[in-house]
Amino acid sequence: MKNKKNNEAVSSSVAKEQKKENTTKKVSKSKKENVTSSLADKRTQENTTKKVDKARDEVISSSIVKEPKKDNVTKKVNKPKKENVTSSPADKQTQKNTTKKVDKVRDEVVSSSVAKEQKKDNVTQKVSKPQKENVTSLLSDEQKKEDAIKRANTRLILDTIRLFIILAIATIIFFVFFGIKVVDGNGMYPALMDGDLTLTFNKANYVKNDVVFYRVDGKEYCGRVVAKAGDSISFSEDGKFYVNGMIQSEKIAFPTMIPEGSEKKLIVPDDSVYILGDYRTSCVDSRTLGFISLDDVDSKIIALLRHKKI
Repeated sequence: MKNKKNNEAVSSSVAKEQKKENTTKKVSKSKKENVTSSLADKRTQENTTKKVDKARDEVISSSIVKEPKKDNVTKKVNKPKKENVTSSPADKQTQKNTTKKVDKVRDEVVSSSVAKEQKKDNVTQKVSKPQKENVTSLLSDEQKKEDAIKRANTRLILDTIRLFIILAIATIIFFVFFGIKVVDGNGMYPALMDGDLTLTFNKANYVKNDVVFYRVDGKEYCGRVVAKAGDSISFSEDGKFYVNGMIQSEKIAFPTMIPEGSEKKLIVPDDSVYILGDYRTSCVDSRTLGFISLDDVDSKIIALLRHKKI
């Protein structure tokens, strides 16, 4: 049994060695083939290089052949030039004449171009002249507008100043000669009531029946002038009022009664007036205040501006 196992081992090892040799042969064969192919490639490259060198040599040789041809052509061209240089004096004279003609033509062209430029300048000047005139007219119109605006503004300022002056003068004149006063109390009821707004005249010559504002001891009253300086006044016991012996027929709704102990006949002194209220049963007037000096009379009512209840 042992010998049999030994034989199998030996045969397996021999088989392995045989496989290795076969593998080695295959590798060496592929290497030889690669070397052969590389040698073939080198030969092909050498052949290609030879062909390229041959083609280059042919090109160089063809260029060398062309150069003598060019030299021959250059000689042929230069030969007439030398002949022209050695031409006759007649040809020189002809050349001078030609040069003069060319110069003459050139001068004519230059002069014509100068003339054209001059014409263009003249046309431009003619065109620009109306433009300048238009610009000048526009500027003058703008200047006129500005001047008109300035004049209008100046007039407006002057008119405003005049208006303020007129208003100031009117205000001064108004408050010197006129005034606005409010009635205090019901002494002139029903003609005037407490709180009514009135327009007064300050420089008046007072006459009978004028309704006036007057002051006594710093307090302002409102009443009606019933008698002036030199007039005699009297009262009756039944409430009638007489001036210079004549009964007063004003439409007074209330009787004119006098306080007890007062004189029933009086004469108004100089520069004084006698003033009574229309609400004679309940008001303060000359019956208790006495005669009123003209200096204490402030103004007379010329218009009723507003009732208190309106």
